Amino acid sequence: MKLSLFLLKNYIQTPLDENEIAEILTDIGLEVEGVERFSSVKGGYKGLVVGEVTHTEKHPNADRLKITKVQVGNNEELQIVCGAPNVESGQKVVVAKVGTTIYPVEGDSFEIKKTKIRGVESFGMICAEDEIGAGSSHDGIMVLPVHSNPGDEIKDILPVFEDVIFEIGLTPNRTDAMSHHGVAIDLHAALKARKKESRLILTDSTKLTDISAESPVKIKIEDEQACPVYSGICFHNLKVKPSPSWLQNQLLSIGVKPINNVVDITNLVLKELGQPLHAFDLKKVSGDSIIIRKAKKDESIITLDKKERKLQTTDLVICDKEKPLCIAGVMGGLNSGITEESSTLFLESAYFSPEGIRKTSIHHQLRSDAAMRYEKGADPFITLKALERAAFLLKDLANAEISGQALTVKPAQPPFFKVELRMKQLNKIAGMNFDKAEVNRILTDLQILIKEEHADTFKLEIPPAKTDVIREIDVIEEIIRIYGINEIPVNDDLQMKLPGKLTDAADEFYEKTAQYLSSHGFFEMNNNSISRGEYYPEDDTSVVRIIKSANAELNVLRKDLYHCGLEAIRFNKNRNYPNLRLFEAGKIYQKTNDSYEEKDKFMIWMTGSINENSWRGKSAKMDLFMLKSFAENILKIAGIEDTLITQFEEDNYLHSGISYVAGSNTVLQIGHVNENLSEKFDISQPVIIAEFNWPILVERFKNQSIINKEIPKYPSVKRDLAILIPSATAYIDLKNVILQINKKIIQSVDIFDTYKGKGIPEDKKSYAFRISFQHTEKTLTDKEVDKEMKKIIFRLEKDFGAQIRE
Repeated sequence: MKLSLFLLKNYIQTPLDENEIAEILTDIGLEVEGVERFSSVKGGYKGLVVGEVTHTEKHPNADRLKITKVQVGNNEELQIVCGAPNVESGQKVVVAKVGTTIYPVEGDSFEIKKTKIRGVESFGMICAEDEIGAGSSHDGIMVLPVHSNPGDEIKDILPVFEDVIFEIGLTPNRTDAMSHHGVAIDLHAALKARKKESRLILTDSTKLTDISAESPVKIKIEDEQACPVYSGICFHNLKVKPSPSWLQNQLLSIGVKPINNVVDITNLVLKELGQPLHAFDLKKVSGDSIIIRKAKKDESIITLDKKERKLQTTDLVICDKEKPLCIAGVMGGLNSGITEESSTLFLESAYFSPEGIRKTSIHHQLRSDAAMRYEKGADPFITLKALERAAFLLKDLANAEISGQALTVKPAQPPFFKVELRMKQLNKIAGMNFDKAEVNRILTDLQILIKEEHADTFKLEIPPAKTDVIREIDVIEEIIRIYGINEIPVNDDLQMKLPGKLTDAADEFYEKTAQYLSSHGFFEMNNNSISRGEYYPEDDTSVVRIIKSANAELNVLRKDLYHCGLEAIRFNKNRNYPNLRLFEAGKIYQKTNDSYEEKDKFMIWMTGSINENSWRGKSAKMDLFMLKSFAENILKIAGIEDTLITQFEEDNYLHSGISYVAGSNTVLQIGHVNENLSEKFDISQPVIIAEFNWPILVERFKNQSIINKEIPKYPSVKRDLAILIPSATAYIDLKNVILQINKKIIQSVDIFDTYKGKGIPEDKKSYAFRISFQHTEKTLTDKEVDKEMKKIIFRLEKDFGAQIRE
């Protein structure tokens, strides 16, 4: 946000310079990211002085050039070669001495240097209007009034507006500081807390409450929740014309383009007070009523950007008895706006529901200044004050006359937040004992209402404009922020201890898991817990929906981590990073009946190729078996090795995956993301994920006991087995059966070949296993291994109809 020192000093009087102000603003949370100087004339005429031409003569080597003598003060006379046809002795002119930089209207700036022109030395330049940015004329040099004194600075003679502009890194929660008036309140409170001189002042305004004449229009609010407060006033004999230079320069300094006096006044009030205003040409309003309602089905409007927009029935519109005049709080209509021919005016100042404005603004892709303020929460109690300020300026700059009473309708005015502040809690959080009178003063300066004050508590009412101050801890933060966190003394007895070993099992397990994955090329994600409601069915009652969301799209708490990962994959893929290994530990939220649940989840995502393609050949694709190895190692870290593995076909998010069950709990699911879900995120390549039942893993990790085993003394024996089985049989089922036959000596089962095709019946497929046998107390004989192999073959034939392949 751009903050003008000139405008700020319209609201606060302080002797501090811009550097001191910048330091305090940053100290109270309004971080000044940059300070720059603005000048209505580029360069601000710096270095240019008045010169008096004392002598002219024709240049000996050029018909159109003259050699002049110019007095520039302090008995200094310069010889300057000049080509202007109108230069004469006795003139007062603009002189740029050697070393001065000038900024012409067109072209780049340049520095004046000593030079020779056709053999004659020249020690400066006599300037024309366009050469110093004072105008567009280049017919000749600029001649100043005769009473100008040689040596005087031009910036003291020609009108130039200069200002200091602060670039404030305003955080989204500080809606109360989105104006010069709001910043002035904060700055005033901070200066008083620091015992520095400060006084709040009011800008000129026209009192509208004393007007007795009846208004020519009526206001009717049909949707009171969408429009809790609406104010308006009418003017006649309006003269629409360009704004005076001071207003144009003031707007330009804060990045606003001047248009005409009416629009410029509304923009100035917006920047001063943070209250959006909208002007209607009263002659274009049918009937005598301004109606605030929701748009009707198939209704449309042509907005100021000359685009016809079909309205939704959820859009709030300002209408007359026949048609919509504008999209409320977002953009005006082309056919009701002020033009150069307008002579009547209805000026609107309202408070609209933030949620409704946000939804409408996003849907129509209209991000106006007004919409951005309304959607964050404007001040419902400033509408009349903004009208009064605008009325004063309209009378002064547009010759406007007020037609009747200002109207304000407040059907559902937003309430104040009620908070109890405990001095004990304030002192505990701050680390010092606050003086109660100082706390009272800070709260009052912040315009927080003190309804009751007791020995140890304050009962407060927070204005709705302070949307981020709704709890006791928020009030404490405000007090510390204004008092100055750097002003809080550091206790000499403050003790610290170095962090030791992680004692929390969840943290320790997470650290081990994260280190393992990051060492294998995975990247951790931290996504927003607030998600998009469109990801879940509207009738899903388990979704935790946000009642008042400042963002129309981010309006639920995430129910899972799937969508976050897919958003990250889409973001990276669109930036040409398709090969990804990602993981996230985060919270998910669900609603069960009238209660809410918060759960811990851990997920891994893999997609794309293992490595980039190179001259050696194409890289292999990441697959489910690769992810399976990483996931099983995480189970081992948790101390879970004895699991039952089952295959599942499909659920809401996955297809063709496997589940790991430990005891009675599913601890892990691995699978491919459904293609339909991937397509919604414009992801064409396969995505595989692993989802862990994190609380169970943490509990097993916490309770696991470390068992030390010596390295086996006796060798292992490996046997291969090839079988034909029905096509529908899953490898996992075969593996589980084999391992259960003799857990004491059957160590592992791995599949190394699958085949289906020529020579194999259509309803059959071929699997080839490698089975590892090992005894901890002796060397196995071939006879013992053969015995176990016969048991395995018998079970496979009996349970699955397997046939041994030679």
